[in-house]
Amino acid sequence: MIGCFREVKSNLPQPLLIDKPALIHTGDNMKKSIFLYPANLCIIVLLISMVPSLTGCGNKEPDPASSPGTIRQWASSAFASTQYAKIDWSTAQVIGAPDTPGCGYSPTAWASAYYNGVDFVDVGFDTPVVPGQINIYETYNPGSIVKVELRDEAGSFHTIYEASPTPVETCPRTLTLDINFIDFKVTSIVISLDQSVLKNWNQIDAVEMVGRP
Repeated sequence: MIGCFREVKSNLPQPLLIDKPALIHTGDNMKKSIFLYPANLCIIVLLISMVPSLTGCGNKEPDPASSPGTIRQWASSAFASTQYAKIDWSTAQVIGAPDTPGCGYSPTAWASAYYNGVDFVDVGFDTPVVPGQINIYETYNPGSIVKVELRDEAGSFHTIYEASPTPVETCPRTLTLDINFIDFKVTSIVISLDQSVLKNWNQIDAVEMVGRP
């Protein structure tokens, strides 16, 4: 199997360039050996140096969402500071895969009780993993997420994202957070919103955690 290579400087001596066929003494006879020409040596060196390019390998960062053994999972539980209703627009709507068609104020996505307050939604997952990526699906007025925290197995919180409320033209939009700086398993994610600035509901339809066991 051909793997990825990086260029390494060699301390080996330069190859000897031979203009004529080499001869080897075997007893009393002179027998012709392998023909070594400078052009052949250059071709071999060139082909070896091209291996990383031919295989598509290089110094690219590994994709945290496509590494071997990766587990992709949607939130399986959720609770929030407030919810607009008991069924529609409730925390139950943020569980599972996205099911809100397009952008708009929809009962199939979670909405807080008030459009101009500070709220949070806490989503849990069946399998604790070391996350490499978090995907938050915003389906109405995206841009009010101000903090994302990870809860580890000991119950401690770790902030991985902070921002100010900012209008976002793309709707729906997926807020993707790539993570490559933690080495602990995560059981749940807390997403905080400040809707007091943009003064409109920022609905969340689904949350995905991608990681390794």
